[in-house]
Amino acid sequence: MPKNLGNIKEEIISVTRVMLEDKGYDKLNIRDVAGSCNIGIGTFYNYFKSKHEILSEIIRSDWKEILDDIDKGTESQGDATDKLLFIYSEINKFMKKTHGSGFEEFSNDAGKFDFTMVAEMKKGLRNQLSSRVKKAILGKTPEGKADCYSDLITRLFISYASEGSEDVRELTVLFELILTK
Repeated sequence: MPKNLGNIKEEIISVTRVMLEDKGYDKLNIRDVAGSCNIGIGTFYNYFKSKHEILSEIIRSDWKEILDDIDKGTESQGDATDKLLFIYSEINKFMKKTHGSGFEEFSNDAGKFDFTMVAEMKKGLRNQLSSRVKKAILGKTPEGKADCYSDLITRLFISYASEGSEDVRELTVLFELILTK
């Protein structure tokens, strides 16, 4: 009778998340993940081809969660500035979590990665975020400027969050200029 492994893919992801927080990406070891899941290394490789692939899966999952939180959270926010500040707080939370998972080591180890694929993935993620920013400012910007302004704000948010900036309140002056018809 075959052994019931339950949802082994979710278990691998869960164990990997904990190990990333404890050890970081550089010290993450497939053998340790498999051992903690009580599976063989071959079983791990049935689900993920490499450390890169499992971290990519975790980042995609976290990103989807942040976008869902932004969608829900902006509905309850007041004006456009409040919505933008909320969006930034979610981006900042994502960046802290991602960088805390060894994202820099993951990025530095990108020699095994297809840079064109990474660039396209980043562009896609930025576009997803920009569409949320656009929704927050739509109707508050001069006609025809929402796309340009949402892209600008998104790039600023990513830059600030990448630097670890906790607060973007100084940008509220810029928001007021952008959001003035």
